Amino acid sequence: MSAPSSPMPMANTTNINPPPSYGWQPSFYPPTSGYDEVLASMQNQHINQNIYTSTDKLLGSINSTNQYLTAGLNNVGKEVTQSALGLRDAVERGNLTNGNAIERTAGEIKLNTTITDAANRQAMADSFRDVLRAVDAQGGAAQSTTERVGSNLGTAVERNGGNIMTAIEKVAGEGRLTTTVTDAASRQANSDNFRDVLGSVDRNGASAVNTTQAIGSTLLSTIERVAGEGRVTTTVTDAASRQAASDSARDIMGAVERNGGSNGSLVQSAAAALGSAIERNGGDTRTALLTASNLTNSLLTDVRHAIINDVNRGTEELLSSGTQNFNVMSKAVTDSAWETRNAMNSNMLEQLKAFNNIQQQSAQNYASTLLEGQKSTALLSLDGNNHYASLMMEQQKVKEYLSSKGDSHFAMNQLEMHKVKESLAAQAAHNFSALQLDQHKIKESIQAQLADAKYDALKNTQFLADKMCECCCEVKQKIDLVDRDRLRDGLNVERNEVNILKVAEFLDRRWDRRDHGYDRRGDDRRGDDRR
Repeated sequence: MSAPSSPMPMANTTNINPPPSYGWQPSFYPPTSGYDEVLASMQNQHINQNIYTSTDKLLGSINSTNQYLTAGLNNVGKEVTQSALGLRDAVERGNLTNGNAIERTAGEIKLNTTITDAANRQAMADSFRDVLRAVDAQGGAAQSTTERVGSNLGTAVERNGGNIMTAIEKVAGEGRLTTTVTDAASRQANSDNFRDVLGSVDRNGASAVNTTQAIGSTLLSTIERVAGEGRVTTTVTDAASRQAASDSARDIMGAVERNGGSNGSLVQSAAAALGSAIERNGGDTRTALLTASNLTNSLLTDVRHAIINDVNRGTEELLSSGTQNFNVMSKAVTDSAWETRNAMNSNMLEQLKAFNNIQQQSAQNYASTLLEGQKSTALLSLDGNNHYASLMMEQQKVKEYLSSKGDSHFAMNQLEMHKVKESLAAQAAHNFSALQLDQHKIKESIQAQLADAKYDALKNTQFLADKMCECCCEVKQKIDLVDRDRLRDGLNVERNEVNILKVAEFLDRRWDRRDHGYDRRGDDRRGDDRR
């Protein structure tokens, strides 16, 4: 309000030196009413131009402030939308990750169960095949050993019988030409050979029996060892299956806990990011409003000072030009002095009125700007509160939804884990019962095969004993036949010797010479020996 008082002293300075009155001089200049009007119109035009310029600047600043506020609101809405979309995307990604993790865990559990079942079946089939192969190999080895022992025993008996027959025939052939001493030696040799034959037969039979017993004990130990290995393999397989099941359950629990922790951390991080975004947007909005208010105040102050400076400068220019014109035209202007003063006073009044109007309009514009700023601030605060409340409501809904989903997923995971645990327990019990049944079947089959093997060994032993009895009977018959032949040959030899003695006595009697008879008897005996 102190600014309008500055032109008044300047107006009073014009009345210090009143122009002298030259009423007697004629006026050769045209009337100055047109010049005053032109000057007043120029001043009014300049003032109006300044008013229009300041108004345009003020409207431009208001428009820029409104645009800045609109852009801030759009940015706030965009950031809120992006935060909501990011939260929704994070929730969807978390749900998708949970679904993929659950499906992957279920697939891994099914795959591990299938692999474990296939490994158990393959191990059982391999153990059963090895047991059958061992039983077949041991049975074949026992059968081949028994056959080989029987064939060796038969070959030895036949060879010994052939040797005995050859020796008997040779001894019989030589016994026909030998003496009683040779016959006794032959009998002793035959008895020794018979004793050796019996000893070899007994020794071969004992070795065959020992071999059969050793093969049976080896077969029994092998079967028991194979059965023990099968039981150990079954126990190890069961323990591995239980360990794999426990590891799978632990992995499922770890995956569920890890997914729950990751979901919780994602929700917390999303909530923290949303809260920080809302706080940042509120701070940016407050900063923008304060900046716009300060900018508006500074612009209004600059406009007011510019208007005052323009008015003062125009007034000073006008006063200086009036003073200069008055000094120049003081001699010529006498009648229009008071009109000029009145015109200047009226112009000053108009300028003061215009300045007051401009100041009042500036104050009104400033008040309206402040009111619009307050309205915009209240509207932005209300919108921010509404958005914050809606975001908090949506966040609470999302939190409750995620909590319910997490609880339902946890319950479903617990139910699936319980189902998998029960399925694994039932599978393990079924596998254990199947293994026990298969082991019992294998045991019964092995016992049946052992009984068959024992029965075959007993049959082979009985057959060998029968063969040995038959061979011994044939040997005894052949020995009796040889003894009879040998006795008959001895009787024939004795008869021949008796006949020879009789012939010698007859010849001795005939020749009636003792010495000559003895010589001839000796010659005859030598001849018999030669024969």
